[in-house]
Amino acid sequence: GEYVLRATTPAEGPMRMQTLQAYGAQFITVAGADPPPVILTTAPAAMLSGRIVIESERSDASRGDFFVTAHPDPDAGPTGRWAFEGRFTPDGLFQVRGLAGTLRLAVMTPPGWWVKSIGVGGLDALHEPLRFSGPDDSRTDVTVVVSDGAAAVGGRVTDDAGQAVDDYRVVVFSTDERRWFGRSPSVQITGGP
Repeated sequence: GEYVLRATTPAEGPMRMQTLQAYGAQFITVAGADPPPVILTTAPAAMLSGRIVIESERSDASRGDFFVTAHPDPDAGPTGRWAFEGRFTPDGLFQVRGLAGTLRLAVMTPPGWWVKSIGVGGLDALHEPLRFSGPDDSRTDVTVVVSDGAAAVGGRVTDDAGQAVDDYRVVVFSTDERRWFGRSPSVQITGGP
């Protein structure tokens, strides 16, 4: 079958969270016999830093309430409990260290806010994964744009008789299949109870 070999070198981070110091991965195929020796090369982890842009007239917008996270691709990203996150400072800056492999960026927001874009060198990383293969892939030009002005979709779920239904799930998703991935902002699920 098809396999992925991974090698990681951890480093102790803040509050005893582990971050990656180095990472390497290699895809291999096993077909009826032992595979040839595999050379697995690791490279130091990369770093992202940037700023947040808040599009709002609200005076209660605290940049400390937002933070950036990175989620590994199941095949091409590191596995384990790594701390891929960075909280915004009061002046709107953030930094995420220990990045390696293929990762998807996300921004956790307080209720009532939504992420418009995560710009990384002309790419919208809100919808496209990023590949980190060493410190040369580090970026300092990330711009996260958040807003409190998102549109809303509402409705009512009923049965065949027109009566309200208590136990239901509603899924709203993009028609673009490339945006169907874990934690995608283009796939929303709600329901009750």
